[in-house]
Amino acid sequence: MSPRRPCATLAHRVDGDDVTGEESQRPVSARTRGRYEKRARPLQARTRKVRSAGGPEFLSIVLYGLLALTAYLPVLPWQKNRVPWCACDDTAQSIWFLRWTPFAVSHGHNPFVSNWIDVGSGVNLMRNASMPLLGSLMAPLTLTRGPVASYNFLLWLGIASSATACFLVLRHVVHWTPAAFLGGLMYAFTSYMAGQGLGHLNLVFVPVPPIMMYVLYELLVLQRNSARRWGIGLGLLAAAQLLISAEILVDSAVIGVIGVLVLVAAHPALVADRWRHALRGGAWGVVAATPFVAYPLDVYFRGPQRFTGPVWHGLTYPMDLLNTFVPTVNQRLTTMGWASLGDRLQPNLPESGGYLGIPLVLLLIFFVVRHRQVVAMRFATAMAAAAWLLSLGPRLIVDGHVTVIPLPFDLFVHLPIFNSLLAGRFTLFVDLFVGFVLGIGVDRLHTDLGRVTRKTSEIVNGTFIGLIMLVTLFPLLPRWPYPHVTVDSTTSSFFQSKAVDDIPDGRAVLTYPYPVFPENQAMLWQAVSSMRFRILGGFAFVPGADNSASPGPAAVYPAAVPNTLIADYDGRANLGPAATPTDVRALVARYGISSIVVGNGGAFPGAAIALFTDTYGPPRTVGGVALWSPLP
Repeated sequence: MSPRRPCATLAHRVDGDDVTGEESQRPVSARTRGRYEKRARPLQARTRKVRSAGGPEFLSIVLYGLLALTAYLPVLPWQKNRVPWCACDDTAQSIWFLRWTPFAVSHGHNPFVSNWIDVGSGVNLMRNASMPLLGSLMAPLTLTRGPVASYNFLLWLGIASSATACFLVLRHVVHWTPAAFLGGLMYAFTSYMAGQGLGHLNLVFVPVPPIMMYVLYELLVLQRNSARRWGIGLGLLAAAQLLISAEILVDSAVIGVIGVLVLVAAHPALVADRWRHALRGGAWGVVAATPFVAYPLDVYFRGPQRFTGPVWHGLTYPMDLLNTFVPTVNQRLTTMGWASLGDRLQPNLPESGGYLGIPLVLLLIFFVVRHRQVVAMRFATAMAAAAWLLSLGPRLIVDGHVTVIPLPFDLFVHLPIFNSLLAGRFTLFVDLFVGFVLGIGVDRLHTDLGRVTRKTSEIVNGTFIGLIMLVTLFPLLPRWPYPHVTVDSTTSSFFQSKAVDDIPDGRAVLTYPYPVFPENQAMLWQAVSSMRFRILGGFAFVPGADNSASPGPAAVYPAAVPNTLIADYDGRANLGPAATPTDVRALVARYGISSIVVGNGGAFPGAAIALFTDTYGPPRTVGGVALWSPLP
């Protein structure tokens, strides 16, 4: 096999100016090859520097960890009695998922399917944000400190590890460590994370995407080592991401394909020289991933309780064009007027991750224009622009008005699998590639200052750059720490003590509140009691009446019982006939319910207690709950 031409690769031009015109098409002379090999040496030297200079890298990683702590204070990563935001909703669901995986494995259940919620039908967990990889990795902590501690730890680790992953990748692109550090800050400490950090654990734990992007770059462009090595790495990363968040994997695949198209369009001559190596790597990736993804994907596409159509029924949570420039309440430094406008543009706070701010946008434009000859800068800019365009959704929206102007995301609305993507979540990749542009620009600025001001100390230059970064990045400061609550606010001591053994092991329980989004506290009761019992209802996507996605709960009969309990909790009139003792007995017999538990909260817990008292007599009061167990 003939050697690849050094001058034809981006690997040897990542740190210098682009080669255009006839020079890139001429045969390579020994002198020309030597010139490009010399140009490649800075990249190789930087790689050695990353391996040897551990002090700055270690300090950067420690700083990421400390900064990530500020997001959830006073909730600490190992705490088991507090959670951010609320002890319900997505939080309770994520904690349940983390507890289910080790419980299922240790008890011989299928970790990708469960009938521990929505008794009578069950749930396809691969169609939900079940995070089986995180549940497996956290099993030791879950079994010793409980699933709440695992949840808190992963929220912290998600932010810290995501910043670290971006930082380590950037260290292979830039010379100056602080420049890479700023890129990591941009990726994991700005708008996307400020929104998703409210409780979407599967979307907060995102260290894999930047590493996947670098592995693709190695496999498609650098090609410095064997295709097998990088292909296996890519396959394992893809499998890991699938078992953390299938949505982020699909988003990453979309961005990866766009990246390949950008490279091919910019350097078509590379295709003939590179495609065989890349294809071999891709084949090895499939081989490496298959043992880990074959069965989960089979459950996803052919397993029980799968549904058809998009998860969100056409909702994509797109960014308004003005979201880029207008802060929301998720930002610390804003006024009530600006925050009100930003929240109106995107009222769903977890999905409002599009803010960059005018100062940062102006700085990015300066960097892009000044260093437009740098291949890495042009590529990162094109990718940031592509991700930003996708985040705007299928139609351009300006100040809340949906225009008729179609955008590229409209293609996904009509494709299976892709029609479940949320446009606004592509802001993750906006932040990633903006971080790359920022890192490369700051690195070049530091180099330029060193050349111009040779008599100026490194401290003065670093301080000047730091002030620029303060002006541009400080407006993105998240409104951290998030609010927090104690687990005891929704979970009585009954479920956290031996008293829960009064419920027969593995039997179904009818609960008040009846678990339905967002009041799914009973899922948290299950998780902290080591999955002692099963429940009717729950918050998970299941097939609805027309087999489309529904956030649950699955239908049970007689429907008057859950309808009455939900109405009592919400304090509203029952939409149908009120449940009677006869209905309760029919439900208990139909689903093999062994116990009834009424917890605190809601508008009319007394109404639920009265209904069950009329059916089975007075309850026992144990650990803050009203308990009927075992039922006759």
